[in-house]
Amino acid sequence: MSLNTNEPFISSYINGLGSIYLLCSPLKKKATNLEKHALFVPLLHNMGIQNTSEENIYYTLGKTKTIELQNQSSIKQWRIKKEGTIDLLPEVKTIDQKIYINVQELIQDDGFYSLTNKNENKIISFNYNRLESDLTNWETEELEKINTQYSHIKLWKKEGLQLENSLKENRSGSNLWHIFILFSLVLLITETLLLKNWKNKTHIKLDIK
Repeated sequence: MSLNTNEPFISSYINGLGSIYLLCSPLKKKATNLEKHALFVPLLHNMGIQNTSEENIYYTLGKTKTIELQNQSSIKQWRIKKEGTIDLLPEVKTIDQKIYINVQELIQDDGFYSLTNKNENKIISFNYNRLESDLTNWETEELEKINTQYSHIKLWKKEGLQLENSLKENRSGSNLWHIFILFSLVLLITETLLLKNWKNKTHIKLDIK
């Protein structure tokens, strides 16, 4: 909100854990009609929301460098623990009545951690970054090096139908149905010839008798 002179009508200043809002005129009928304006109630509502402070309950590995604790009166040394296997002693700073715990690269694994200083105990969670990976293209030489290092990675230098057929064979294996059909036809022809020869031999034996 600003005046006709482009100067701010309302200014805000941070003071400790709260904020101070300064109006350039008193809330009187002779000075302004702000209290009767439709924006007055949303204005007070937004002021109240901005002053509310909520602590995060989860953080991102590799991205979160500090943990901010608000409304904490205890300045004793905080420790980070995880199921009795990890016990870290991070750097702790107090700035503007807020406690900042420096984690940096101390935490490498995701999971639930206990943040405690004997008097207070908090449960926090560290998760892996759920954003998409960096979609950077690799050169052919780099892909060939990766292909030689890892046996489960396959590299195809094909195009069109050849690439499509190679992918299908890699997913479902080689298609051998046509080989089995050909083998069945060969067996069928062989059986027919054997039966025909067998009948001729029986007729010859009967004529001899």
